[in-house]
Amino acid sequence: MKAVPFLACALLSSAALAAGYPDKPVQIVVPFSAGGPLDLSTRTIARELQQRLNTPFVVVNQPGASGNVGGDHVARAAPDGYTLLLTADTSLVVNPVLYGPRMSYDPAKDLRPVISTVSYGQMLVVHPSVPARDLKSFIQLAKTQGLNYASAGNGLPGHLTMEQFSHLTQTKMTHIPYKGTSQAVNDLLGGQVQTAFLITPGVIQHVNQGKLLPIAVSSAERSRLAPNVPTMAEMGWPQATSEYVFYLMAPAGTPDDVVQLLNKEVKAALGSEAMKAFMDKVDMRAVGDTPQQAEQRLDKARAQMTQLIQDRQIRMN
Repeated sequence: MKAVPFLACALLSSAALAAGYPDKPVQIVVPFSAGGPLDLSTRTIARELQQRLNTPFVVVNQPGASGNVGGDHVARAAPDGYTLLLTADTSLVVNPVLYGPRMSYDPAKDLRPVISTVSYGQMLVVHPSVPARDLKSFIQLAKTQGLNYASAGNGLPGHLTMEQFSHLTQTKMTHIPYKGTSQAVNDLLGGQVQTAFLITPGVIQHVNQGKLLPIAVSSAERSRLAPNVPTMAEMGWPQATSEYVFYLMAPAGTPDDVVQLLNKEVKAALGSEAMKAFMDKVDMRAVGDTPQQAEQRLDKARAQMTQLIQDRQIRMN
């Protein structure tokens, strides 16, 4: 009989919390180093939220273990909406498969989605010495001779996108993992490796200078930074379309009213002029779905990536 008033008090407490939220600074953890697209997009959103809710939204970088360190911090935080995580989908759906029991938390159980913020694709580029100038000749070359490709590391978007592409096209691709994008780009420019999937802002300067040649983009739409480069779908491979998404997450148990408020305000922030200007600069697109849709998107990505990792026998570095 004592459980009923206890439950009533708990529900009342959650409602009161949501009604007054936020009444103190909110921390948004970015589980990667400062300066990258995830960090910069988070800071742009945080500034908009601070203006809209008249409360500080403080971005804190907690890098380590491919996003696991920051994710674990938020998963263990009080579920009150004052400690949030803005992270890449790879840390939520790829890390659990690659790290297995070494991972200290379960994103599917210990975190709840608030909203999908932005998405981005990548550009397939080759060194000029590679005798391929379109997707058809690229696939033919990779089938007959094989190619090697660079990535920023195992389990990261450049690796996963190329493995998915190779699996679909039945091509022979040898992975050369690096410890970071800059090293991968440098060796690609030097001709030590032949090709790579890389984010468009990171290679567009080299493409414009003719130091790298574009083949196609993996996104559903053409890049704003390279409107003349076709999509995979336009080149006859719609199944090779590949985009990655940044998610705002809260600890499991965060009240629904808090999650709904955050969803509403982040969606408005995504439509701000500042965010639009940022997305144009870095070739990203706003998503802005509901918490339920974000969860469905994550579930779908989790199933796809688990299957890809198993099929291609992907392992950590």
